[in-house]
Amino acid sequence: MPYVKAKGGALTTASSEEGVLSKRNFIQARSTMLSKVNWVQTLGLAIIAGLIWFQVDRTEHRLIPSEQEVIHKERASGAYRLSSYYLAKTLGELPLTVCLPLVYHVISYPMMGLHSPSTFFILLGVLILSTIVAQSIGLFISASCMDLQVAIAIAALYTLATQLFAGYLVTSIPTWLEWGRYCSIVHYAYESMQIIEFASGPPVLCSQTHSRFPVCEEGGLTIPAEDIINEKHSSLPLGINILILTGFLITFRLLAYAVLSYLED
Repeated sequence: MPYVKAKGGALTTASSEEGVLSKRNFIQARSTMLSKVNWVQTLGLAIIAGLIWFQVDRTEHRLIPSEQEVIHKERASGAYRLSSYYLAKTLGELPLTVCLPLVYHVISYPMMGLHSPSTFFILLGVLILSTIVAQSIGLFISASCMDLQVAIAIAALYTLATQLFAGYLVTSIPTWLEWGRYCSIVHYAYESMQIIEFASGPPVLCSQTHSRFPVCEEGGLTIPAEDIINEKHSSLPLGINILILTGFLITFRLLAYAVLSYLED
């Protein structure tokens, strides 16, 4: 077990450092991440989303449309390893990161028409994964920018771009910009949730008039899940989407650590 000499000459292990720092990060982040404003925002969005799509019919026309200063000061005093701090921050804030998306999903999805407990939990897993990926990108941006306003501007720009390229808010993207879809974490999360929901749920009924699906125009009553999923463009398999999201998570966590290591040197 490796030891490091802390201020005052005491020897500490990496595991003891991580335990203390995880607890401290949890306590420090709790008031910010679980603030009254965030609770009101999450509960409000969950209820609004649930009401807008309350028990939605599965028919075609309804369904197809600044810690750097603290780190430098404490690292300079030899209080702990950078790796201990980074791992503690990741683990200590994880329950807080998961909390609000969990509340949102628990409220909104049953209101929209829960049809399968297994689908509910699989979708929740994808939602939590995409939330942690987004947090990883934010961590990298905040570690890379010494100026808070610059970090906020870059984060806002990426957030808007990744939502627009996802294919949900904007369904028609110019051919020369289609590559942007593959840089969007929202695209992979949205595609994964679409596959899970339509592939495992009850069939979607055809529109009675002017359907855009050939199977309906030919007299079919329901739309195959693959026709819905691949309507705009060929969809990647669910496993590949999850793998790519996991790749985003690992890549940006490592990049953030590399930036912090560089700044420390």
